[in-house]
Amino acid sequence: MSRYAGLALAALLGGFTAAGAATLHVRPDGTGDYPTIQAAVDAASDGDVILLADGVFRGDGNWDVQVLDIELTIRSESGDPARTVIDCAGGASPHRAFRLSGNPMVVIEGISMINGAGSSFYQSVGGAVLMGFCNAVFSHCVFARNSAWAGGAICTDWFTNVSLVSCTFHANEATSAYGGSALFVIDLCSGHLSNCIVAFGVGPFAIQSWSGPLQLECCDLYGNEGGDYVQGAAGQLGVNGNICADPLFCDPENLDLSIAADSPCAPGGECGLMGALPVGCGPTPAEATTWGAIKALYR
Repeated sequence: MSRYAGLALAALLGGFTAAGAATLHVRPDGTGDYPTIQAAVDAASDGDVILLADGVFRGDGNWDVQVLDIELTIRSESGDPARTVIDCAGGASPHRAFRLSGNPMVVIEGISMINGAGSSFYQSVGGAVLMGFCNAVFSHCVFARNSAWAGGAICTDWFTNVSLVSCTFHANEATSAYGGSALFVIDLCSGHLSNCIVAFGVGPFAIQSWSGPLQLECCDLYGNEGGDYVQGAAGQLGVNGNICADPLFCDPENLDLSIAADSPCAPGGECGLMGALPVGCGPTPAEATTWGAIKALYR
């Protein structure tokens, strides 16, 4: 993580944990302190921490989780988003992971949110997360294969400040011309991304903002159908460590979004690791060829 990102995250989280805060455990099989994420949220008080065990969370109470008017941290026990997943697929109707509203601060850490989608017109924005009138930090999270009318992964709705630190966005989709396959920021909001990968989004604009360009630092935006450093990310390529290069995911077809050893997002240099997951496979193998084929390229 870059020095700026580390300082920013520390400032956002400084003093957040309240004295006497409780830790509430939730497991995918329902055997934790509370049977579902929603049940734990409903029982929580300001400053509490909800810990999610390894596994895949599905079903009522583990998707469409409403987090309203509370200061709260929701994180994986392991800190590894590949091991703690909220999978929103499989219901009779579309589902997203979280709806945040009225929160002084919510922190979500080390969780993957996949296959989310909106439903009706307004509620169709924000395939994985829809938030409004709140402050939120997402750290070391993965957003993959989420889809919405706008804001395929995340939509911020009015008077919201969001910080995305060391997150990976992959193959999210915005289905309308409003775009924002990864992120859609509506009026009177602000956003900051640091050490994030935003790749292979479908639909117009990877990042759409009606609140002016967002702040990006040490990010890799690459391969997004509607453009990378455009609209909400315009003018930021080559500035503050931002790059546009294939992140070289290890096995994106199977949602292994760790990166190859020779990835431009691998640790090294001022920015350090970009994305939510570490190096997980060797260098990308070179394709076999012949000297004749190489010479033919220059004829």
